[in-house]
Amino acid sequence: MSKVMKYLQMILINGSRPIGSPANQACADDIRDAFQAFGLMVEEQPYACTSWLYESTQLQHGGEFLPAHANPFSPSCNVSATVVSAGTPAELEALDFSGKMLVFYGDLAKYPLSPWTWFLRDERDTRVFELLKARKPAALLGPPAATEFYSHLTYDWDLDLPAATAAPAVIRQILHQPETLVSLRISARNEPSIARNIIGRTPGLKEQGERLVVCA
Repeated sequence: MSKVMKYLQMILINGSRPIGSPANQACADDIRDAFQAFGLMVEEQPYACTSWLYESTQLQHGGEFLPAHANPFSPSCNVSATVVSAGTPAELEALDFSGKMLVFYGDLAKYPLSPWTWFLRDERDTRVFELLKARKPAALLGPPAATEFYSHLTYDWDLDLPAATAAPAVIRQILHQPETLVSLRISARNEPSIARNIIGRTPGLKEQGERLVVCA
């Protein structure tokens, strides 16, 4: 167990490793090498993905710069628009937000939207995506999602919509002055890439019978 913890600590020390990034590839190499060091038979399963290359985010409200961070896989943008907001799916359904700075709050900001291609996406998220794609807001803003691991509302390389996250206080400031112009500038790009599943199997293990599967 001490050897396993050593490798896990090494992965954590190396920092962030977004999918498809050089750090992600290096981490996959480290896991492969660790499995081989433990005497496991290693299988690599490469698959196509998108790598997000992020540079910067600038959010302005009435000329005041406010802290914000682009959501993963957000495209670049340089847009200015007035604000409209929605807190529930019903409010979003009734709202004309084409070309507007759309701000999510309340129920719509509790959890991240499931990626468009995810097979477990529910009817609520499906409808939200349909509305976003059909009505085309200038950009999407929201507070951090109320989940432990995913703080942004969108994590989707199939969603061609500039999106950023700001602190609740920043979102409240914007919502309290909806007539004030909001500007969002994101410098980032998406590129085709490859990621890998790394599978280690105990040599000689029969296909039938009990087995221990560990995923991370």
